[in-house]
Amino acid sequence: FPFGTLRPVRDGFVERNGVKSWYAVYGEKGPWIAFAPIFQITPYAATYLARTYGLQYVGYYLCGGAVLSLAGLAAMRETKDDVLFSASAALPVT
Repeated sequence: FPFGTLRPVRDGFVERNGVKSWYAVYGEKGPWIAFAPIFQITPYAATYLARTYGLQYVGYYLCGGAVLSLAGLAAMRETKDDVLFSASAALPVT
């Protein structure tokens, strides 16, 4: 599971037009938010751009993704000196 600390209530695969996608439901009742993994969207977006606008737009699409990734990395703060997990907080109080 992608979120190792949280187990889904149910999970499985759904297939549409030959494309198999994994899903998971977290929690017993809604509202729910669905996130499509980017690795499932990217090939279709690139194919659409290449057929509709030309191959150079696939390059623009990839460069835009790289710029967004670098901007996200630059916006993150350093956490190497922070206490991110406290073992005493995870132990039950007796």
